[in-house]
Order: sequence, then C-alpha cells, then structure tokens
Amino acid sequence: MSVDILDQIRQAVAEARATGDPKPGRPTLVRLTGATDYQVRKALAILADDKPPAGASAGEPEPPTVPATSGASARLPRPWPLIFVGLAAAVATWGGWVRLGELTGFGPINLLPGVGGGFTLNTAVVLPLSVEFYSA
Repeated sequence: MSVDILDQIRQAVAEARATGDPKPGRPTLVRLTGATDYQVRKALAILADDKPPAGASAGEPEPPTVPATSGASARLPRPWPLIFVGLAAAVATWGGWVRLGELTGFGPINLLPGVGGGFTLNTAVVLPLSVEFYSA
C-alpha cells in the first residue's frame, strides 16, 4: 500500500514533467492517490531525500515505505466534550456575576406594588446581562 502511494506520486510527477505542467501539489496528489494528506507529505519527504535506507544493499536499494495510518488515528479529535467544560464555566461565571449584582444592590423588586400579590423580578441578572452584552 505504501509503496503503491510512492509509485503513484512518482508517476504523477513524471506525467506533469513530460507534459510541461507544474509539479502537482499535495491536494492534487491526495485526490489522485486516495491517501491522507499526512501520507502524501511523508511520501514527498521520502522522495525528496531519495536516499537508500541504512540496511539496503549497495546494488538494489529497497523502496522507501510510508507508514500506514488507521482510520481511527487519522481522524481529527472531536470537540464535543468541550461543551461540558464550557457549560460548567458558564454556570460558575453566571453565578459569580449574579452574586456580585446582589452585593451591589440589585435584587428582587416588586414590579406592580399594590396590585394583588405583585410580580417580583430579581434584577441581579441585570449586571451580568449588561456586562456580557457590552462585551459582545
């Protein structure tokens, strides 16, 4: 598999040279070979060195190989677990701002005094909302 990628890259570069086109870039080689970007970069580095391996005989050099990566290790890490960390930080920050609002004088107020039981609103949330909206 890895020698096949090297051969495909050599062939693509040779065809470009023969037709007078510029050397194909990594995205083109990834598309042509079906390999990952890492495998293509590694193969290009090996082809650029083009030195026989240390254990090769002087007559016939052993073809260089590109290490294969499994599908699981080639994937990028998923950021969804960071949602839990972000939510915990948001709750702690929000609680801190609301407590600071209470300490500065914001608190429950009766919106309709004298009318029935009244409707109370905790204005301590005004401070964090104001700060967050202002920063945005």
